[in-house]
Amino acid sequence: FRSDLEATCQNDHVHEPWGVHWSAGAWVFDTSAEAAYPALLAQRAVQCMLKVVSQRKLSLQAPPRLHDLATAAQGKQSRRHAQLIPEFHHFSKQLASEPQQPGTKSLAPHLGGDSREELQTETDGQHGQQSDESVRKFVKVGVYHTPKQFLSLAKELKHPIDATDHLEPVTRQALQFNLRYPAEVVKLERKKNLLFAKLLAAQTDSQEKALHDGLPASLAKVLSGKRILVWEQLLRKYEYDDMEVVRFMKEGVHLVGVHDSPQCYPEKIKAASLTKQDLENSAVWRRKAIIGKRVEASDPSHLRHLEETAMEETDMGFIEGPFWSEQEVSDYFGHDRWMVVRRFVLVQGTEQKLRPIDDCLEAQLNMGFTSTSYLKLQDVDYIASLALKVAEAVSTGQQRHGSGEWKGKCLDLSKAYKQMGIHPSDRHLAVVYFVGEDGRPRFYVANSLMFGSTAAVYSFNRVSRSIWWLFNKMLLIPCGVFYDDYPLFSPAELAEDSDSSASALLDILGWKHARTGPKGLPFSQRFQVLG
Repeated sequence: FRSDLEATCQNDHVHEPWGVHWSAGAWVFDTSAEAAYPALLAQRAVQCMLKVVSQRKLSLQAPPRLHDLATAAQGKQSRRHAQLIPEFHHFSKQLASEPQQPGTKSLAPHLGGDSREELQTETDGQHGQQSDESVRKFVKVGVYHTPKQFLSLAKELKHPIDATDHLEPVTRQALQFNLRYPAEVVKLERKKNLLFAKLLAAQTDSQEKALHDGLPASLAKVLSGKRILVWEQLLRKYEYDDMEVVRFMKEGVHLVGVHDSPQCYPEKIKAASLTKQDLENSAVWRRKAIIGKRVEASDPSHLRHLEETAMEETDMGFIEGPFWSEQEVSDYFGHDRWMVVRRFVLVQGTEQKLRPIDDCLEAQLNMGFTSTSYLKLQDVDYIASLALKVAEAVSTGQQRHGSGEWKGKCLDLSKAYKQMGIHPSDRHLAVVYFVGEDGRPRFYVANSLMFGSTAAVYSFNRVSRSIWWLFNKMLLIPCGVFYDDYPLFSPAELAEDSDSSASALLDILGWKHARTGPKGLPFSQRFQVLG
């Protein structure tokens, strides 16, 4: 592209002299005063980039968000959706000095419609030779559709509710299997796949024990009962698209730095503003600031809840403690470059549920993590559109067997984040702190992920997605996933089998989940999902 960027000076302006001068105790080159690239150079650079995009057949449009596809499937539209019919038929350029033609519109500057300079080569008409170069100013204009063109496009248009396919491929496959085959066939397929998982568990029992015996003590406590090798082999068998999640379980999750960028999520980089060394170097003073911070007196019931939760998590191996002073924690780590993360209680929902939150934002822990992807979360709109997809399939006769009645439930993992461990090298960045009912400070060293850490959100969602994948592809249960919740759908004839199969798989893999209470309800025609 070198020739595309070349330009000859027209000698119609004065050039500043090139040189160097002494300023503020240093030599400064005069070229450093050039704060912006010339407009013509910028325009030509863009043209070079467009050529590369065209040659490599790349798309300039960002992929549609899963949420937007889900709302479109419900017949809802927003400005985030692509235009059904583009405003202009095509674009063109014209000399800035020419009058605007009928049926066109000058584009706004942010759409490239501002005046721009282009180098034009003048040709000698008599000999066909290049004789001179000049710069002319052009503007970009949009040319409207004619009424006939617009009507033709409108006649071919489909409503978004009919044209949008928002379901993930594995969910679509699970749904189609349930629609196509009788209940006995679906049950047999699930039974066969679960038997294979049980055989894997028996075959890898000694290797699994060796793996757990070789884990650091902090990880061994958190992962007790997890069949990581069975999970890994099932993911390989059913072609999971993010196998890097296995490292999160085997090695623990790094709370700072950067994780790999999974192919299953769109890329979106949000860089860290602090390094691990920055956090360690300033840990002592930030710790003093957090511990010395005056906070309003908490509700006694909240303090009691914090203490009860800490005792429960200690018994389950999720945290170590309590430590009653900073010195005790320093002695535990062998240094004082550890971080404190204040824990407080958040009251959630109409049920007034008390949830302990670890304030990783206040501790600046989250400022040390670089996220590289945009999580595609299957929210309430996704689940609602999945329900509509089921209803459409039944109403149009796609379900070949059974009554056509469907049921659903929301399966919930118990203490979901706590079932994943922190990388041992980052545990000194995760010391939980709160003041008890007696006014004494308490410190606990975290072994498992903290509810409040950005790294925990990204790593946990990738792991929970792997379970969702197995529910759909291995057990043929059409479902979604939102953090630790799995809204499951099933024909009425298969509801009980779907429930028991999902629990059986989680039991084999060692994932704790709700079986009773509000979060352990059976399949029903009406169920609560995602709050």
